[in-house]
Amino acid sequence: MVSDGKVDAIDMFERYADEAENDDKTRRLWRIKIRLLMSLVGHDGLARLTVDNVIARKDKLLKTKKRQSRKDKKAKKPEQTLDPKTIRDSYLAAVKATLNYAKQQRKLSQNVASEVTVRVRRKKKQREKGFTEEEALLILKATLAPASPNMSEEHAKARRWYPGSAPIRGRASTRSRSSCRRTSRPGRESTTSGSTRTRQRWTSIAKCRCTKISSGRDC
Repeated sequence: MVSDGKVDAIDMFERYADEAENDDKTRRLWRIKIRLLMSLVGHDGLARLTVDNVIARKDKLLKTKKRQSRKDKKAKKPEQTLDPKTIRDSYLAAVKATLNYAKQQRKLSQNVASEVTVRVRRKKKQREKGFTEEEALLILKATLAPASPNMSEEHAKARRWYPGSAPIRGRASTRSRSSCRRTSRPGRESTTSGSTRTRQRWTSIAKCRCTKISSGRDC
């Protein structure tokens, strides 16, 4: 039998957070959001919470200004309201999760916040994912360039290998992986470590890719 009697909001949230094993930061932030909602309605009983209460809270949040940093205040940047995505994925998410847990525990007959949401505008895609041929060539050439004598050995290695693998793994080099030939000597792979073999492979492909892009022919 479902009980719609006294259901303490914070107590139910803590029970939910324990079972969900929320980390300390999430627990602390969500607890604050539950308290702010209950402060708005003037009581701490989830059973007395209504859809109108949740909608009123959402509407208020949409008009709430973000807290500005000292830097922004000094620069006299205009104040901005809370991001709708933050309201949806943080403020409302905390309430919905707590109410849904209470319903699952048969403490509430319904989750009054289940259908309350915030419209979030999708960001326009500026470009396709991956690198263009020109960008891949630029990155690969940079990884093959000699490092500065002032650069540490670790920094030089990271600068050489990590960026070089990015365009190779991207769409700009899909075909090159199958068409490029290995340049390492026969038998070298069996006598070197895994990391060395990986570096040899990426060097081989990177050199091939640079040649292919710049000359317009297969290597």
